[in-house]
Amino acid sequence: MDQSGLSRRRILAGVALAGSAGALTGVGTGAVLADRVRFENRLSAGTLDLRVGWNGGSSAGTVPLEIEFSDGATGGEEILRVSLPDDGSNNQAYAWLGATCPTESALLEHLSLTISYADCTDETALDGSELVSGSLLEVAETLTGGVALDGGRRASVGDEDRACLQPGNELCLLLEWVLDPEYAGEETTAFEFRFVGQQCRHGDATANPFTARKCDAAEDYHGISHVEIYVCDDEETPELAGKLELSESGYCSQDGISANSIEVGQYVLYPDGDACDEPTGYFVDVRATRTNEDGETIGLAFELMTDDGGVDPELCRVDVKGGPGVETYDGDDFDGNATNGVLTASAKSSNGGQP
Repeated sequence: MDQSGLSRRRILAGVALAGSAGALTGVGTGAVLADRVRFENRLSAGTLDLRVGWNGGSSAGTVPLEIEFSDGATGGEEILRVSLPDDGSNNQAYAWLGATCPTESALLEHLSLTISYADCTDETALDGSELVSGSLLEVAETLTGGVALDGGRRASVGDEDRACLQPGNELCLLLEWVLDPEYAGEETTAFEFRFVGQQCRHGDATANPFTARKCDAAEDYHGISHVEIYVCDDEETPELAGKLELSESGYCSQDGISANSIEVGQYVLYPDGDACDEPTGYFVDVRATRTNEDGETIGLAFELMTDDGGVDPELCRVDVKGGPGVETYDGDDFDGNATNGVLTASAKSSNGGQP
């Protein structure tokens, strides 16, 4: 495990387009992106050939869009180019941007996205052109309901004044992402951007092709009450390294812990919260947390270390208690002395919990 906490972090996404589509590859600072784009044709009178690309090329099909953070990089950007090729038969179109909900991950809250109109020449955001911004979860929930794109690259324009995208013209969007520097996991999440073109001729600028939905949110999980951490000896026998209790009275007078809540930081481990004169010889470095709307911690990522600076122990089991259930993690959930991403408590809909 990289002791700086900046181990490999990945976000996976697919990009699906309505209209004829191109695929793209590109390289950004500290990021690698590769994608192919699946498409469907939507035809009425004439043709509608909507294309989207990144810097680097195009092809048909679908593969994940992958962003990798490494070497201390916590952000990056990419240009998306939306166009209607001027082939003599293409029609002008109203363009829409949408997305699917991302799969469950701590990245939903620790990754921030901004999408803005951009100058296609210098690839920088235009003044006052931000379309959507927020955490990955917030952006995805906005985009599930569709965002109308303006051919004139105006972020605030009514449907009655919305400009169509003209054949031969290109509309550029700047996608920027920033990862919370305190996050130290190796999780992935998957989602799709979706672009849809609808003919302007005899068309309706308000005919939104997307239906808004509520994406999975953190409040669907119980707040953590305690975490039991185990290491294994040469015979693979679990040994308790400590029971980290998130109680109202705190945890052996250590700041940063309260009822169902823990902050990023380092904590000495004890067999339980009542044995504060008997440290186990280990401590945890909590590198990232997830919280719900009530401020409860529902998940955490950490490294386990010895308090004498010796060889880092090997994690072999972690039990996360929240609500009526216990989630047990082992095997591939760990990378040596570190968790592979954030370990969450049980969902409220499971183990007899609240729906």
